[in-house]
Amino acid sequence: MSGFYVCSDCGGRNAQPGACSACGEGPVLDGRRPEVRDELWKSQELMIRKKERRLLPLVILGVSVPCLGAVAMYNQTLFLGLVFSPLGSLMTAGSLAVISFAVWRAVCKAFPVKRTFDWLSELR
Repeated sequence: MSGFYVCSDCGGRNAQPGACSACGEGPVLDGRRPEVRDELWKSQELMIRKKERRLLPLVILGVSVPCLGAVAMYNQTLFLGLVFSPLGSLMTAGSLAVISFAVWRAVCKAFPVKRTFDWLSELR
């Protein structure tokens, strides 16, 4: 791996130190050092988790509103019982949480975040 330098901004690999040849941002890191590769891996995983967490509120709203709306349209008495009774509220919240989590994981698997340092998985 002689001459293996990595840009921390765009993930591009360069043959020599200095500015990145792909994005022009400054200095590239020595990709031969394991601590540099570990830090790049950690920063990439943190960025992926951050982007996936941004979807969670949208999925919760996307699941909860139609489900509660369908129950309210189907049977208003059942809806009021589910929302205002303590046991019904807990059951409703629990089931919506499980459904929202499952949909969130499915969306994250179906539309994965693009990895900047995808070549790191080959070196690990």
